[in-house]
Amino acid sequence: MKFIHESLFSSAIRSFLKTFFGIIGIGAAIIPIIIIIGILGSGDTGYVSTPTPVILPNAEGERVIHDATAPIILNVDISGVVGMKELTKDKVCEQLIQSREGVYGDRVKAIMLTIHSPGGIASDGEAIYLAIKKYKEKYDVPVYAYTDSLCASGGYQIALAADKIYATDMSLIGSVGAIFSPFFNVTGLMEKVGVEAKTIYSGKGKDAMNSVRPWTPDEDAHFQNIIDAQYEDFVALVVKERPSVSKKKLVNEYGANIFIGKQAKKIGFIDESGATYDGTLTALATAAGLEPEEYQVIKLQTSNWIDTFFEKRSPLLTGTVEHTIDMSATGIAPELMGKPLYLYNPIR
Repeated sequence: MKFIHESLFSSAIRSFLKTFFGIIGIGAAIIPIIIIIGILGSGDTGYVSTPTPVILPNAEGERVIHDATAPIILNVDISGVVGMKELTKDKVCEQLIQSREGVYGDRVKAIMLTIHSPGGIASDGEAIYLAIKKYKEKYDVPVYAYTDSLCASGGYQIALAADKIYATDMSLIGSVGAIFSPFFNVTGLMEKVGVEAKTIYSGKGKDAMNSVRPWTPDEDAHFQNIIDAQYEDFVALVVKERPSVSKKKLVNEYGANIFIGKQAKKIGFIDESGATYDGTLTALATAAGLEPEEYQVIKLQTSNWIDTFFEKRSPLLTGTVEHTIDMSATGIAPELMGKPLYLYNPIR
């Protein structure tokens, strides 16, 4: 009996070890594949994942699947901070390009912009605005924008590409202004704790607004000139696309304030207040000459499981350790620091 007991025990140990080392072997084979996929799927390579089509409900609230020849209303989701995550110029442009390829062909007959954005990086907003304008003119399709929350600054800049802008009464629209993220000066703190710093640089102005030395008079002049130019461009764009808006009033009265839907309509920022998504979609379909039962609403989603998995990459995969400073008190994400912004940011 003792011999049998030891044999059963030894057999169990062998089975366990085989299973254990088998799992390790499989893991050792999979991990390099995941790392390679992660590197290829990361934003560092400039790679943009192929958008995935998502069928959205029509104006009747029904998600109807038509055949591969049905006309399409393309929903372009302008949600979040412009220039970050899904709302970069590359990802939005990829959606527009993809919408004319393969099974889509010339089926896209209109574009619906659904906007929920405080704005963000000015250059990304401009690129998205220009891409939508070019698409609209090249393919002769109507573009409507709709917001039921926030359409401010760079978000409003993108909305200006639309033929018409619709909003609910309580939506917040406007904030026509430009801003840099805050510059900080810590020289007073450094003196208290006995810390000194020296920056080695070459080139006039290269050391401008250095946070570890006292600032000189008019040191910020160059940055102010950049922001002034950005602001002038924004004002010119609003007046061009919204001719009922008075430039004089925009600069001297409206400023970079935001307005609820009713007020925004009154001053010419939007076309309709008290609107609904379904009503806007119906109006857009009519403008495109589409019957309610024949079109399909599609969104091309650019994120996938690889992007999500590697959004916060482990140091084991990247080989680097990131050190970050919490800037939440300023309301400005680290990715936006040092860039000209069209951003509505009440937390300052």
